[in-house]
Amino acid sequence: MKIINLNISKLWTKESSLLASRLKSINGNTLSYKPAAKTAKTYAKTVGLRSMQNIKGFERDVIEAYRAELPHGIWGDAEKMKQWTLDKANAIANKDYPSSLLDANIVTSERNDVVKEWLNVLNEQLDTRRNPFLLLKIMRFVTKELLNNNKTLAPIINPSVVAASVHETAKTGASFEKVYYRNLRKFDTSFGVKTENVSENGICGKWYSIDVPFQIEAIRQPGLFARISNYVSVLCQGSDWCVRSPGTISHSYSGHTFNVFIDNKGSPQLCLVYPTKSKGRIEAVVGKQQYVPIPQQYKSILKSFLERHGLQNSLTNEKFDNVPVIDLCK
Repeated sequence: MKIINLNISKLWTKESSLLASRLKSINGNTLSYKPAAKTAKTYAKTVGLRSMQNIKGFERDVIEAYRAELPHGIWGDAEKMKQWTLDKANAIANKDYPSSLLDANIVTSERNDVVKEWLNVLNEQLDTRRNPFLLLKIMRFVTKELLNNNKTLAPIINPSVVAASVHETAKTGASFEKVYYRNLRKFDTSFGVKTENVSENGICGKWYSIDVPFQIEAIRQPGLFARISNYVSVLCQGSDWCVRSPGTISHSYSGHTFNVFIDNKGSPQLCLVYPTKSKGRIEAVVGKQQYVPIPQQYKSILKSFLERHGLQNSLTNEKFDNVPVIDLCK
């Protein structure tokens, strides 16, 4: 019998050398570890999905605002995200906005119908459906104050101002609410509106003062009273004051001066009304919410306005709703 001697060490060395040569011939990249993030990104590109990091602007704002409502992962598909946003804007426009404090007819005409009018102007005249994310942001602004426990009405709509504001917002990414109210309050100021910038105790804004003409003066200038009446309502947009609805300022306010303080966010915070020729008699002084006490931070704004305009006597002698004005300012 022939005995075969196996040199185990030589055989192991030979096999190891062969394996090493084979590994060397393979591209090292195929064997390297790939982090999960890179793998996910590659997959996303393959199936057409998007990374959240790549979503910016108005679409990102919508995602942040409706994160709890969005179907899982829908943001990854651009077209599905657009359709969901457009459907949401339509749902907001067609929703009912009841109020326990308003007559049903006012709710219909000044809340529900005006909201639908906004959508119609945005879609039919401006075709914002091409940018549903901006459309939804605007509709949220239109409806955000329409709560059941308040008397707020939908913002009045001026199509030409809406068009200019949509263009500016789309170009700059600014707040549509702030842009729209700013542009709206510039509209038709030919009758003279006095303004006064204010910066006190961290509060910045502007007082707008406008004189409502006496009837005899208004008769000499046809249409003047209506224009001024409408402009006062423009100043009051964003409040729940009755005069914020167009046409509500009757001739009973002839010969009166309206003073409205609007903060730097474009929101009216104070309204002060007195007869133009009798500044010592105050007929109205209210904060943003008509039946709620004036917030503390705005009381000093009111007090300093009265003092600057020689209305100090009204602080001690005048009452509004049986409350001394000086107490309203404390």
